[in-house]
Order: sequence, then structure tokens, then C-alpha cells
Amino acid sequence: MRILLKKLVRLGNYIKPYKTELLATSLAFSISFLISFVGNTARGLDPLADPSVPITALASLLTFFLWLLTTDVCFSFIGKKYVSHRNKDPKIGILWIEGLTEDEVRRTSHATEFTPNDWAHTLKTKGLHVEFIDPSRINDEYSMIINPFGELYPEEDASNMSTLKRIMEYIKTGGVFVNAAGLPFFYMKDLKNNIEGLTGPMLKYYVGGFTSTPFKGLLGRYQPSVTLEPTITDAGSSLVDTWLYQNLGIRTTVTSPRLVRVRTVKDPYFEGLVNNDGAEVLEFRSATRCEVAHAKLIPILISILTHKITGQVRASYPIAAVKFGLGYLVLIGMALKKDRINDFKLVIECLKRIINKLQNRGTLD
Repeated sequence: MRILLKKLVRLGNYIKPYKTELLATSLAFSISFLISFVGNTARGLDPLADPSVPITALASLLTFFLWLLTTDVCFSFIGKKYVSHRNKDPKIGILWIEGLTEDEVRRTSHATEFTPNDWAHTLKTKGLHVEFIDPSRINDEYSMIINPFGELYPEEDASNMSTLKRIMEYIKTGGVFVNAAGLPFFYMKDLKNNIEGLTGPMLKYYVGGFTSTPFKGLLGRYQPSVTLEPTITDAGSSLVDTWLYQNLGIRTTVTSPRLVRVRTVKDPYFEGLVNNDGAEVLEFRSATRCEVAHAKLIPILISILTHKITGQVRASYPIAAVKFGLGYLVLIGMALKKDRINDFKLVIECLKRIINKLQNRGTLD
């Protein structure tokens, strides 16, 4: 069943751009069938003796089925069934950089102190099947893949960001990709050259500079000698215009790690994740909203933040999922530290509940 659903999902994704053409083709074949059938019947001939009658009938039914597959209702139904079957016997992959020692992993990771071994051990205590995988093995064999390196991810081809593209395709076709901590995909680790890079646009800032010619402003009284000039540096990347925002429209908080009190959304699968009074977590670059139509932000943990200067109150989501295609990018907007082991245990329990909901519902909506 899973293989059949997988093929239907792939077929639906492939033919979606031709939705209008498929409907028009189906109508054209239907008209041809009716003309042949009625014409042969009127002449007293057996309609089925004319090969054009069954051929046009079958062609009409086939193209109508293909069109039906591209409709939102039908494709969504099949997609949910596929995701549900995919999570029935979940296999979890944990990304691993070959050759790194535990100490090197800790130095490589950003916003988390928990190593791949920590993730594997804790997930196994929940009865989940876990494997270490390199980036080339990101595929639909795994119902969930975890990037344990926080804001950094391992990249095989930094010049083309091929691993990141593979991750997005994995999510789009029904996978669940979990980013361990902080702002996803902010840094990348070039595996071939053992260097780090930034995924976002180069940081722009303004510096003072002298004007080459005097400028006379209103009534000729204002003559500045210094102006601000835009400067771009490749040493840093914007926390606002990030790769995550450019591709999935997700805004995040940009402050340093801070303790916040959280509660869960009203969802039977996540209620009880924290007690009724809430719990404190170390929030860090958590999602605040989604600004594009092709993705959807699904909150799981909610915190209420108050701006220190303006007093403005707004929400952020230290644990949330972004729906893209049939799958999800799970954002852990927290800094995971060894002296706050309960934060890590909370994340692990949340991942198990995500799997349970996808098993039963095929969706996190």
C-alpha cells in the first residue's frame, strides 16, 4: 500500500502543472466518445465494433482520473494516507559528519551541546529505531531525519547547496526534518574542505563617508560633509533576511537565549507535554510567523514575549512545524544546554508525539 501511495503522490506532483490541460483533454475524449457511440447507434451498428468508441472511452476515463488526482481534495487525501503509512513503523535518521570526534562535534555545533550520540541514546529509550546517516542518504526510507548540529548543517556541495536542496525535496515529498536548535540552515559545514560557510545573503551595513561635493539642502542652509554609505561584508549574514525566510517565509526572534514560560497549543496530541502551569525553556531564535503562501507555520509550544523597551506583547513558538508540500520542517527554537536536560527531554517527547499524530492523522494540521 505504501508503495502504491508513494507512486500516486509522485505522479500527482508531476502532473499538477497540467491540471487544466488534463480536464480539457478528458472533455475532448468524452465528446469524441459520444459522437462515435451515438453515430454508430443511429446507423444501427454495434458501437463496440468501432475501435474508436472503447478507445475514446478509456482515454476519457484515464485523463479524468489524472485530473482528479491533481485536485486539492484528492491529492490531500492521498498525501495524508501516504504520510500515515510512512510513519507506521518509523525509522529515524540522524545526520552524521564522518570522521568527527565527540569534542569536534561539540565545537562544530551551534546552539546545542547535545551530540548525535545523545540524540540516538535518548530516542532509543522511547522505543524508536535510529540510524546514523550521511547527507547523501537523505531519502524517503526515513520517516524523520534529525540535524543534531543546531544552526549548522552538513553540506556536501557548498557551491550549489545540493544537500540543502535534497533536504527540501525530502520534506516536500512527505518527510519530517528536525532542526535541533536555533535558526535552521544559518551555517553550513563544507565536508570536502572542512570549512564553514553562511547560507544567507551577505550582511549589509552603513558607514560614515565624506561627500565629494557640497550639498545644499532646504533654502541652501544645510550642507552636510558626512553621509552614510552602504557596505556589504561576506563575514556575516543577516538574521532577518535568512535562507529560511527567503525560501519558507519564516520570521524568528533575533535576541540572545532567554528563559521564557511556555504552554502547549490546544491539541490532544500535545496537551500534557508540559504541566498546566507551563514550563520554562531557553528560547533562542524561535519562529514568530510565516509570510508565504506555499508554507504554513504550525505552533506546538507557545511563549509570550514582552519587549523590554516598548512593552509590546507578542507570541513566539519555541517548538513549531512548517508544512511544506506533504512534509514538515520541525523548528526547535531553543538553545539546548547540558545543564538544562529537561529542555532536551521535552524536545524528544515532542518528536515522539509528532510521529504518533502523523501515524494516526497523516497531518499535523
